[in-house]
Amino acid sequence: MTPNARVSIRRGLLQGTGALLIATLSHGVAHAQSCEALAGTTISAARIGLASGGATITASHLAQSPKLHAEYCEVLGVIAPQDPKAHPILFQVNLPKIWNHKTLQYGGGGMNGRLVSAVSPLPNASPGPTPLEKGYATFGTDSGHPETAPPMVESLFLNPEERDNFAFAAYKKLHDVGTAIAADYYGARPGHSYFVGISEGGREALVVAQRFGADFDGVIATVPAIAWTGINLSTYNFWVLQQNGGWMGPEKVKLVEQATLDSCDGLDGAVDGLIADPQACAAKLDLHKVRCPGGKDTGDQCLSDAQIALVYAIHKSIPYAFAASQGQSSYPGFGIGGEDTSGGLVPNVIDPRQNLDPMSRFGVANARLVLTGNPALAGPLNQAQYASRLRYYSLLMDAVDPDLGAFRAHGGKLILREHGADHVISPYGAARYAASLQKKYGPATREFVRFYFAPGLDHGGNGKRSDGSAIPSRIDMLAALEQWVEDGKAPGPQIVGSYASDAVTPDATLPLCEFPTYPYFKGGDVKSAVSYVCKAP
Repeated sequence: MTPNARVSIRRGLLQGTGALLIATLSHGVAHAQSCEALAGTTISAARIGLASGGATITASHLAQSPKLHAEYCEVLGVIAPQDPKAHPILFQVNLPKIWNHKTLQYGGGGMNGRLVSAVSPLPNASPGPTPLEKGYATFGTDSGHPETAPPMVESLFLNPEERDNFAFAAYKKLHDVGTAIAADYYGARPGHSYFVGISEGGREALVVAQRFGADFDGVIATVPAIAWTGINLSTYNFWVLQQNGGWMGPEKVKLVEQATLDSCDGLDGAVDGLIADPQACAAKLDLHKVRCPGGKDTGDQCLSDAQIALVYAIHKSIPYAFAASQGQSSYPGFGIGGEDTSGGLVPNVIDPRQNLDPMSRFGVANARLVLTGNPALAGPLNQAQYASRLRYYSLLMDAVDPDLGAFRAHGGKLILREHGADHVISPYGAARYAASLQKKYGPATREFVRFYFAPGLDHGGNGKRSDGSAIPSRIDMLAALEQWVEDGKAPGPQIVGSYASDAVTPDATLPLCEFPTYPYFKGGDVKSAVSYVCKAP
């Protein structure tokens, strides 16, 4: 029997169960348990698929979502560690009154350490009900360590259990605990399980697809911190270049953005401040027109050679001198465009202040305390000197394994999304991963993977055209994933929108094209998706 046939049979059985359950709940029949009675109950370690202590629900109460006032049971709890020196994993599970027989796990962000409530809208989602308001039981976690200043990474990575929880284990443990709580509460197991994450949460989304593929039916990984080791090496390298004359203030950053537009705006058919083909732009970028005479820093009206070198370094790959996970040989260059926006070069690459404490920057702190174990590291990082340690963390943290066999056999579907003006991670990390999947699975890759590339957007999904209007970015991608998983309707090019405050109708739209194609303006209204075609570079 083919995987698709197994999925079809499974889907039919579960849909029937889900329809009956939803009909029962909508008529007010009591849950298998009351919300308040959950407090103090436990989930045994035997119900968790990785070695762990058991879970305890520390509090539970009825709550309402802020906008639609949909009632749900908010459940707070802890998953106990095996090592008494490790912190417990905090979690929140939200159980809607009217359940759609599905679960949705939210990823974290940054270095985690903060409990994800899983009640908010999804990142870059179009206006509408949240997943919880749609009937999803939602899960979130802090991944097993408290939030502190960036040097928390030292204590986090010194404890093996906390280290593994952050790297991969907490997300499996949360899935198993959340699923058990939902099953006990409703008296039935979920019909479908989804995972959605952005940035670090995007890395986690890929982790669960790669390591725990049989647990999830659908996964969305947005701007994933996929090659964690390379991100930190790159950020550290940029910091070193700034210490050696590359640092620039806000007026010089404006010069970089204008030089980028002068080099590239219009390559996509429209002169509007949106650089829709960033790969072509990186090849054409010319900063020497704003070079200071003699290459020396003579003021805000020009760039020194050191400052020009920093900008070019941002867009170039950093080679590896160690055996990275899955044979990676380098980390790709960062995005282009939007350099002078709030999500641009400052503060994501360039320090807001020239002499900012390096330990306040995650990439520098991670390079010193984790990747090299050398807190005093200040100059260029000799990768060969730390090769074994760098390889260890690459194998632990980099979510680059193309083997999605269990996920695919389970019928899982994966949606990747990158942003072209990302100055926090490289938007080409997922592009390389998609290429590795294509190499492994060939044409069959499109049976379970889609990769979208949104130009002009920063890490968080924000961007502006020359006239100050927002570049469209928002879409109900979860609905597209649902249709693919549950109805077999594979997504093609999508439409993203921008919305005025509290509006439900977009004021501008743009195609969200599958990489490597990009939205090319063919004529008409520059703020209407029908004026574009997804074009190959």
